Parts: sequence; C-alpha cells; structure tokens
Amino acid sequence: MVFVHQESEVRIGREDLFGDLFGDLLLSNIPFPRPLCQVITNTPVPQTTTPLASSLIRDETMLRLPLSLFVNQTVLCTTLGLGTTDDILIYETDYLDCLLRYEVYHTDGCFYGEGKVPFALLTPEPACENTELTDVLLRAGLITPRFAACLTMTDFCNPTFSPRRAALLRYFPESVTASAMQSLAEVLETRFVEGVRAAHAGPDSPEAEFLRLWETEDWQNDFTRRIAAYLQCLKVAARLSTVVEGWFRLAESRRVHRYRKHTEFPQTPGLPALRMLPDGTVGTCQSG
Repeated sequence: MVFVHQESEVRIGREDLFGDLFGDLLLSNIPFPRPLCQVITNTPVPQTTTPLASSLIRDETMLRLPLSLFVNQTVLCTTLGLGTTDDILIYETDYLDCLLRYEVYHTDGCFYGEGKVPFALLTPEPACENTELTDVLLRAGLITPRFAACLTMTDFCNPTFSPRRAALLRYFPESVTASAMQSLAEVLETRFVEGVRAAHAGPDSPEAEFLRLWETEDWQNDFTRRIAAYLQCLKVAARLSTVVEGWFRLAESRRVHRYRKHTEFPQTPGLPALRMLPDGTVGTCQSG
C-alpha cells in the first residue's frame, strides 16, 4: 500500500464570516437549524501537520502531533471551557517506520520525493469556519452551551468525518420559531431531543450516545473528566509503535475521505474508513 501526499489549498476562516448570516436569521424567516449541519459534519475541512518541519527531525526527536487529529479542542476546550489540552508526543522513529512501511512519497505532479514530507503527519482538521460558527451561535443565543457540548461530545474522538454525528442530522427540524414561552434555542433543543427519543435506537447507536450525554446532570465536570481521561489514554498509547501506526493510517483514511469527491487528487486504494476509539486505539468506521 502506497500513501501519496499532494499539495492542496488550505481554507482560512474569518471572525466576521457569519455576521450578516446571523443578523438575517434573527430578523427573518431563514430556516435556522441549517447552519448546524456544518457544525456537526465539520465541512469544509482544511489540513494540518506537526509544527516541526521534517528537515529538523532527528533520531532523538519527539514529534508533537496536531491535537485536532484526536479532538475538536477549539470548540470543547476553548469555546466551551471543558478542560485544558495537552501535548501528544510520539517517537520520531515510529513515524519514520510508518513512512517506510507504507512507501510514502510526496509530489506536486512534477516533483517526486520519497519519505519525509515537508511537515509530518498531514491530516484533516475542523475548519476555522466551523469552530467560529459554533462560537457565533453561542454568543447570539441561538444554541445553548449544553446543546453544543452534547453534539460535539457525540463521537468526540473523531472531530472530522464522523458518521455517528452525521446520523443525528435527521433529527433537526426544517425550521424553528420562537414563542412567548421558549427561545429559538429552547424550541430547537426540545424538538431535536423529542425526535431522538422517538427513534428508540439501540444502546450502541449515536442517538443513545447523545441522550446519555444530554441526561448527564453535572455535564460540564463530567465532560471535562471524559476529555482528560481520553487525552491521558492517548499519552500512554503514544509510546506503542503499533498504536502510532494506527494513528498514521487514521490520518490517511481521513485524507482519502476528504478527497473522495475530488478525482483530481490521488487516493490510497484499499484503505478502509477508520475511526478513533476512546482508549486511543483505531478501529473500523461504522455508521451507527
């Protein structure tokens, strides 16, 4: 199996990107829940790498992996204040072994280079547009912190391309209208949760996962503990070369998913869709 990395455009978000949109939402009859699709599915998706240039990597180097490979730290930790982040470090030799094992090379269509790419571990991450959108929704009072947290914590180990979170999109109403008794945010939450409950999905379903999160009484502290426990699992697992190889394959799986509809970019054949598990290991992606 050969992994190919090709140069691509990275999109940058702006703080005022959604100002006009949400002014219109508050003053008109634009279907409100529609922007939440972007929050859940995390599209568009730029790419990120380790902060250290590959040319500076030495045998004794510990590579700091992009935390957005593992969790949406901007929304969960910065916007919602659910704990603090931590560095996930791997041995440089484990990364180099992956480059050799999967015969990685990089190209722009003309230039060809084996092994190290300019920056290590190219992987998709949640876009600035999406993280800023969540913040704007919260500041405008169009969603509550609890609702944003429960949506983001559903399959939170997979900050991009989560079929489990995407499965929840069906429960958003086409539109919502505030009443004298309930705000837009309250109406949206009520109708969404009622729809999820009415589905009577199985215990391992994304619906059941969301409801368990929604029914957590002390959700801020509980979610903070979950994130901290997950990061600790990652730090321990990072010392195992087999786990690092799984992370390498996970990053490539997400990269392939990102380009699935763009045939001008190379794709890695035979690579299954993968997902991160709460214990820091990688498994096969499933829809429910």
